[in-house]
Amino acid sequence: MKVLEVNFRDWGGGSPNMAVMITRELNRLGVEATLGVYEMKTSHSFVMRLPEKKQIKTPFIIWLAKKAVRKVTKPFRKYFEFRTESLIAYETNFKSRIDVNWINASDFDIVHLHSLNGDLISIKDIARIQKPVIWTLHDSWPCCGAEHYQNVLENDMRYQEGYTKKNKPASTKGIDLCRKVWLQKKKYLAGKPIVFTAPSVWELETCKASMLFSKNRCELIHNFVYTEEFYPKDKFGLRKNLCIPSGKKILGFGAHYGVDNPKSVKGSYYLIEALKRLKNKDDYFLVVFGPSTPEFTSKLDIEYFESKAIYNNQILSCLYNICDCFVNPTVVESFGLTTLEAISCGIPVAAFDATGTKDIIVHKENGYLARPYDIDDLRDGIEFCVKNSFSMKEKCVSLARTNFDKDAIMRQYIDLYEDVLKNASGGSDE
Repeated sequence: MKVLEVNFRDWGGGSPNMAVMITRELNRLGVEATLGVYEMKTSHSFVMRLPEKKQIKTPFIIWLAKKAVRKVTKPFRKYFEFRTESLIAYETNFKSRIDVNWINASDFDIVHLHSLNGDLISIKDIARIQKPVIWTLHDSWPCCGAEHYQNVLENDMRYQEGYTKKNKPASTKGIDLCRKVWLQKKKYLAGKPIVFTAPSVWELETCKASMLFSKNRCELIHNFVYTEEFYPKDKFGLRKNLCIPSGKKILGFGAHYGVDNPKSVKGSYYLIEALKRLKNKDDYFLVVFGPSTPEFTSKLDIEYFESKAIYNNQILSCLYNICDCFVNPTVVESFGLTTLEAISCGIPVAAFDATGTKDIIVHKENGYLARPYDIDDLRDGIEFCVKNSFSMKEKCVSLARTNFDKDAIMRQYIDLYEDVLKNASGGSDE
């Protein structure tokens, strides 16, 4: 069995990390797997850059005419262009960067799609893939229109109802880009025998409730982390080495944009507001994972340390380990890989009782699930986790290793591949 995993890139972020790890583990377990990407930066032997699609060059006279039209219509376009107050990311995938004909001509038995953002494969070309297709929902984009996630803050149900001219969210103005993309998906993908995998119950329920794919097979297969990299370490020794103030209650956080907007998907706004309401704020210290911005740090009411970008899991594990509590206040989350990394290190997590994170946190056992999107309850969750950090450590580690066992999860993928192949060949065992 030969499997082609497909993702836009092989570095940086949840979906690239999972695509790399899944491909590596498949090869370890005897499955010949290759990760095909458009943007390649690692040197893994199992990663390749996919052949690009030949782009049809626009004749000069047509290009010139389009340029003239854009110039004339520029003063008026702002009234018609798609714009939204929502901070959810949007993708159209109206064109392809890679050559689907190459995929069809290859000797791979299965194509496993991950994140296709950045026009990796167009909606039309996804439908042209002639091999059995499995698609992991690293976000809800396949089930929605152009948006990566349904707008939960506006109770957006378009992915269930269909994208009509009347049910557009109040925050969306101009051309209904989401409807335009959804209609493309309906035309080319609805009814296709795509098999989905969901990393969380929430994402599974999203798929099963969607108008496009409610009849498609969708399997719950959680994400995993390497517990040989993310595990408890000497907290106080690490703090001393990193010059973290002794005697402080250490919080961790890893997303720092949209700080003034409660519609920010990653929830920086909620963290900053919760920090303002902490009792005895001077007792706390914040470790900021990754590069920050002056906009974010200027809002902080407590001391902080900024780590800059981290691409090494051993270093990242050390940062988790110096914390008493990791805060993940995301509004919507397909799974929550940072949450799993934290508890694998024995660090409890404060988060909202919403979307994918609920699969990882057991309330008051390995973290705290605050009422969505109650700032006071999130603050209470932070204080609870800090107070009970030591007593919850063992439970954090045991739940991470029991519920998200790497080998068990990879066995689910292999079983799914074998079943999909069997069904594609008409049930033959040959």
